[in-house]
Parts: sequence; C-alpha cells; structure tokens
Amino acid sequence: MHEDGTTWTKVVKWFGYKLHLVVDSTYELPVAWEVTKASVSDVTRAMPMLDHLHHRHGGAAVPCRLF
Repeated sequence: MHEDGTTWTKVVKWFGYKLHLVVDSTYELPVAWEVTKASVSDVTRAMPMLDHLHHRHGGAAVPCRLF
C-alpha cells in the first residue's frame, strides 16, 4: 500500500515489434512471416498465417488441427 492508503497497481506496457514466423521443419527456412506490434499474441496470429499459407500453396502447406 502507498502512504495515502491506495493499493499498488501493476502497469504492463509493451513496446516495439514482434516477428511471427512459420518455418519449414525439414529445411528450417521461413515460409511465412508477419510483423505486428509487440503486444499481439502469437496464439491469435498462428492459425490465420497457416490458413493463408495453405490457400496460397495448396497441399504443400498442411495446417495442424490438433490444437
């Protein structure tokens, strides 16, 4: 608590950028990428990136639906 009786607050700020990558597991080369604000979650971008890759390259990119 502060001296005036108010409780502490936690301030979380994100700054910068984040690079989201889809990488070929055999050759370890990036096959899709997206740059977003640092606060954007990887979870929200994974399926849209895989769907886009699947539509763009057909059978060469098969998204995993196990999760």
